[in-house]
This record gives sequence, C-alpha cells and structure tokens, in this order.
Amino acid sequence: MIDAPDLTKLSHAEKDALILALLRQLAGSEARIAALEARLAALTGPAKTPDNSSKPPSQGQKPDRPAADRARRKSRPVPYTNNVSERHLRPSVIFRKVTNGFRCELGAEIYAAFRSVGSTAKANRAAVLGTVRFVLAAKLPVHPIVQVG
Repeated sequence: MIDAPDLTKLSHAEKDALILALLRQLAGSEARIAALEARLAALTGPAKTPDNSSKPPSQGQKPDRPAADRARRKSRPVPYTNNVSERHLRPSVIFRKVTNGFRCELGAEIYAAFRSVGSTAKANRAAVLGTVRFVLAAKLPVHPIVQVG
C-alpha cells in the first residue's frame, strides 16, 4: 500500500496538484483497461450462436431461446442426471440381492429407514452412529404394523 502524505500539512495548491496527479493516473489506468479489454475481445471473438457454431442446434444453443434463459438453466443446482440417487440406492439393491430379499415387510421397512437416516447423516457430514442414536432416542409413535400388548 502506498504511504499517504499527511494531508493536514499540505497547502491547498499542493492538495490540488496531488488530486490532478491522481486523476491523470486514473485516466491512464482506465485507458489501459479499455485497451486490454479490446485485445481480449479480439482474441475470443464473438459469442457462439447456432449461426456461427459448428454444432447443430440440437447439440448447441437453441436459436429460439434467449441468452438469459440459457444462463439461468446452466446455473441450476439440480444435476441433469440421477447418478446421485442411483449411488444412494446401490447398497440397498446389493444387500437385497445378496440376502435374497427380506423375510417380512417390517424388516424391509426398518432397513430402508436405517439406510435413509445413514445416507442423510453422511450427506450432511454428521456422525452416522450419533444420528442413529438420536433418532432411536426420540419418542416416536408406534409403527402401525407392530401392535404392542
């Protein structure tokens, strides 16, 4: 950072000279930025559209969609594939195939609930065992299939 002079000791004429020097420096910087932006624009060329792109419209930008619409869809947080869901289902499918399924519907529901809590804990970077203990310690209503008494 530049050491600033003590402005209280400067006269009005010296302050005016300092302001003029800073304005000249700022104008020079703005001119350099404009020149660099012009060089960058010349290097990158015009934005790609279906008219000047080698890709057909079916693989590139659609001619009937405005640029703002394309930008909004590119920045969406939802992935285009369901690979994350497939990866979360895979351990359950492997377990079902290895064990030849579940003997009762309650066992399948308990396993699904456990996998759901465990996957959610992992996704939120929480301790799985602590999360399961928390869920089991909660006062939950009795499962409709299991009748107590």
